[in-house]
Order: sequence, then C-alpha cells, then structure tokens
Amino acid sequence: MEVNKEISESLFQDKIKFFFAKNKYKIIILLIFIITIPIFYQIKILFDKKHNAEILSKYSLVLYEFNQNKNQNVLINNLIKLIQSKNETVSVLALNRIINIYSELDIEKKMIFENIYNLNNFKMNHQENIKIKESLLKFDTLSEAEILILLNKNFKYYEKLKLQILFDFFNSKKNFKKAEEFRNLLNNEK
Repeated sequence: MEVNKEISESLFQDKIKFFFAKNKYKIIILLIFIITIPIFYQIKILFDKKHNAEILSKYSLVLYEFNQNKNQNVLINNLIKLIQSKNETVSVLALNRIINIYSELDIEKKMIFENIYNLNNFKMNHQENIKIKESLLKFDTLSEAEILILLNKNFKYYEKLKLQILFDFFNSKKNFKKAEEFRNLLNNEK
C-alpha cells in the first residue's frame, strides 16, 4: 500500500514536471499577459484623464476669453471644436453655451439649431436634450405640429418634462382640451 502511494506521488510529480516542461512557453506568455493587461489599462486610464483635463481646460479658457470680450468668431469656432470632442460632458457644455451665445446674438432660432444638428452625432439622450431646449427657445413661435415633432414620444428620456412642456404649450395656446389630455398623461406618469 505504501509502495503504491509512493508510486502515485511519483507519477503525479512526473506528470506535473512534464506538463510544465511541455507548456513552459505558454505559461510564461500567459503570466506576462496577466501582468501587463492591468498595467496597460491603468496607463490608458491615465492618458484618458489627462486628455479630458486638457479638454476641460480648453473649455474653461474659451469661457474666460469670452467673458473678457475677445474675438467672438474665434471663440465660437473654438466652442464648435469642443462640441466635436470625445469628452461627452464638455461637448454638451459647449453645445449649451453656443446655443446661449447664438440666442444672445439674436441669430434666427431656426438657423441656430440647423447648425447645431450638423455639428455632431450626439447620443440619443443628448439629441433629445437639444430638442427640448429648441422647443423651449421657440416656444412662442411653434405650431402644434412642430412642437409635437420636436418632442417626439418615441424617445424615452425626459418623458415627464416633455409632457409638462406640451401641457404648458397647449395652455398658452388656449387649447384647454389638449392641455387636459397632457395633464392626465402627466399625472399617469407619476
């Protein structure tokens, strides 16, 4: 019995040695891979943070220069470049700032949003955010069909806000029957 146990242990050790000898390079490559992946991931995160900090710094600089009344055309072009950046937060901030600038400059509101829709392919929730802002800026001049197109119900984000805007719109147009419909929808959303 003791001899069988020693033979089994010896066979097991031989199998392990043979396995390691046969797969030595595979094991070394796997260990190197396991060690280097987290290192490269951390390096990527570091570079992304640095890049995002640079973009945010550029945005801050543009706002500072705008407040100092520098050349507005150059600043608007810089904001457009920031809108097209890969940093989503800065992109949305720059977009909102450029909408405010255009509306302060009394540029026709239709032109503002045509330019903005051509600038960047935003994620769906940001596109919807832009449409809500457009509906609010054009609130008094929109027709019923136009506001319904802008606040399309196919999009899932900001549902309560869109219903509230539609309720206010129909109230302001003295279409109380439709306003009541949207109030009921709004109450059902809660």
